[in-house]
Amino acid sequence: MSGVTGANLKKRIEKIMASPIACNLDWRRKLLLAVAGTAAVTMPIVAGILNTPARAQSKNAATLKFEVASVKANQSGGERSPFGVFAGGRFSATNTPLRALILYAYELTPNQLEGAPGWLDSARYDIEAKPEAGAIPPGAHGRAVWDKTKMMLRTLLAERFHLAIRREDRELPIYELAIAKGGPKLQKSKADCSADYFGCHGFAGNPTHLSGAGVDMADLAGYLTGHADRPVRDHTGIDGVFDIKLQWNPLSSAPPPADDTPRSPDVEKREGPRPDFASLPTLYAALEQQLGLKLEARKGPVDIYVIDHVERPSEN
Repeated sequence: MSGVTGANLKKRIEKIMASPIACNLDWRRKLLLAVAGTAAVTMPIVAGILNTPARAQSKNAATLKFEVASVKANQSGGERSPFGVFAGGRFSATNTPLRALILYAYELTPNQLEGAPGWLDSARYDIEAKPEAGAIPPGAHGRAVWDKTKMMLRTLLAERFHLAIRREDRELPIYELAIAKGGPKLQKSKADCSADYFGCHGFAGNPTHLSGAGVDMADLAGYLTGHADRPVRDHTGIDGVFDIKLQWNPLSSAPPPADDTPRSPDVEKREGPRPDFASLPTLYAALEQQLGLKLEARKGPVDIYVIDHVERPSEN
């Protein structure tokens, strides 16, 4: 199955959720946003969403649609928001903001979406949807399933949320992922991605304990886009897939958080001891120290998607 975060149409898929209201959140919610799409979901993330621009939905794309789809408001007040694609193209989302659904369906990073009303982050939804018979070929998996399911989700967003979205091309600040002085420190993966796509191109964990299985440099650039202050594009020239581990302090620009919130035994077992944030390097330092890579500031073309219209859905 596929996680959120977000790709070119051959093998990238997004995942990373963020919100423009983050500046008003306390450190716990900021950390949740910093690791959204990793620890906050129950499935691996496949990244690399920036490297091929997402495409606006065309009239022909609207012919791909779910046969059955249920959309319900979630009033639980919870913060976990898992969603993803399952065998056969079934799509399931729980307690998920509409912004995250749009980012996933259109393969966007958070800073590629504009014009969103505030409720795109505050209103959350449960969605269960099943493709029409024959929409997903028998035995299809990986990208073949994800691409078609995203197109169906775009149709659902247009029909149920009356979403109208347009694309603009802009020259904006970006980062280029490059090789640092001393060369890369990367471990070649033994995974056979052609045989098992689900076993590759995925990230799990969170910034304090992140691992990637069978990921390439475009995957890493896409993942980093969700955590850097501008889009990241691969400029390493490195081919192949790697198993990587990366740790950094997602709150390095803020005071260390107070370690005063009780956690259940289940959470403690799943997430391990609380990290010593002060002992972890910044993202930029971690890339160089742990992977032999660096981020170089540049300007480049970026596709920006603007929401012209969106409505709260009627439930069914």
